[in-house]
Amino acid sequence: MKTIKLTFCVVALLMAAVFAGCKSLPFEERENPDLKLAGSEYTEALEIIEFRKPEYEKDKNHISFLLDTGLLHHYAGEYRKSTEELKEAGRLIDEAFTKSISEGFSAILSGSLKKQQYPGEDHENIYLQVFNSLNYYHLGNYESAMVEIRQMNEKLKYMEGEYQAQADKLKKKQTPRELNFTNSALARFLGVLYHRGSGNLDGARIDAQELANAFTEFPNVYTFPIPQALVLRNGVCEETSIPEGKARLNILSFTGLSEIKVPVNDNFQFWYDNSQMIEDKSGRAYYRNAHVEGIPPFSPLHVALDSRSSSVDRIAVAVEGGAPFTLSPIEDLEAVIKTLKDRVLQRMAEIEGRKLILDVLSGGYTVFLDPSVRWYGYFSNMPLKTWLMDFESEEYKELWKKHIKGGLQAESREILDTRMGRFFPGRAHCGGINLDPGSYTVTINYYAGNTLLGTDRRENVQVQAGKLNLIESMCFKGIELPEFEKSF
Repeated sequence: MKTIKLTFCVVALLMAAVFAGCKSLPFEERENPDLKLAGSEYTEALEIIEFRKPEYEKDKNHISFLLDTGLLHHYAGEYRKSTEELKEAGRLIDEAFTKSISEGFSAILSGSLKKQQYPGEDHENIYLQVFNSLNYYHLGNYESAMVEIRQMNEKLKYMEGEYQAQADKLKKKQTPRELNFTNSALARFLGVLYHRGSGNLDGARIDAQELANAFTEFPNVYTFPIPQALVLRNGVCEETSIPEGKARLNILSFTGLSEIKVPVNDNFQFWYDNSQMIEDKSGRAYYRNAHVEGIPPFSPLHVALDSRSSSVDRIAVAVEGGAPFTLSPIEDLEAVIKTLKDRVLQRMAEIEGRKLILDVLSGGYTVFLDPSVRWYGYFSNMPLKTWLMDFESEEYKELWKKHIKGGLQAESREILDTRMGRFFPGRAHCGGINLDPGSYTVTINYYAGNTLLGTDRRENVQVQAGKLNLIESMCFKGIELPEFEKSF
């Protein structure tokens, strides 16, 4: 009888191994669109995202789909299509904004966030207008380009006021997040260029002053110095005072990719050490977070922001017939996102006094789950080989622990809200040079140390006096790609 049982277990194990080997790899391992961006294969990245549209729809994630396709169309130079998608994404985010302020935290606390239509993040609401503005510039519609930047500046102030109004309305019942980023140097830089290009030097000087204010007001975001061409001296700067008879060529460059949300279990060991095994009437065993005094029930899973920063540390520009120069950082989008998330964590910590629920060290969200229904590790699903093991042995306990981790990893795909746009850049850089009007060849080289990562060469660039001459460049090479999920 023992021989039959052993034979059955061996056969079952072999069949399980065969079927496991036949399973397809996760999408992210088979086709990671980030890798396509690194190779400047924007059309191929678009094909991957469009193939995944049913997954976006299943996750109620239409806004992210529009953001992803809109940005990829922009990078591919399909500006009209990009504008259509980013405009629609902006409309949907604006519609959801006020509602999401008052209802967002309750959804997080109840664990029901992923059941709702994704409303977009604050940084997405802000920065999509930068790329819409650039779309309009490339299409020759300078007035609409300026309108997008003006709306972005107004939106930052409006959002701050709306958050405060909701805070006053909700009083002690709930504290909404406080938006502590109200002035974008990137938006102000584009404002300087647009105003100067249209001959409105007063408007250019105002935006240059506001840009300087942004660096002063938000040192946590602007950890680098103001670009020299934008430093005000007696109310003017190099970007607002072009010598007579000269033309100004400006470069705006994007590198890296902004952070994305990933499921992690950094606090699994703490959760495991403070849990207990429970058996139900049918003999199935569970591990459940114990009610340790002073520690609220919590989940071993949470969502964290994972960096996709670039190793690019120098961008050198060579203009045929002109002096070489380097670009300076003007906006760290990752720092902006982190600033907004830090405020979310601080506000959430104040809700109902549940400060211990937050895993502040992770820099992300902890998922709030109902401890009465989230039990893990069904005995009936344990590996077949454990049927023959001593339940009290250390080997069995280690397998049990590994099994729980596997169950958590599988469940994380269902319960954790990792929705967000994938393709906002991580950092923006700018620079410029005064030239005689004419046609030029411009070469933009991206370096990591002494290693040349990529080159963007533009020929027959027309530089005209009294006009805005702006080259938009990007390099997504040298990106540190995170694992889709942290290993358990």
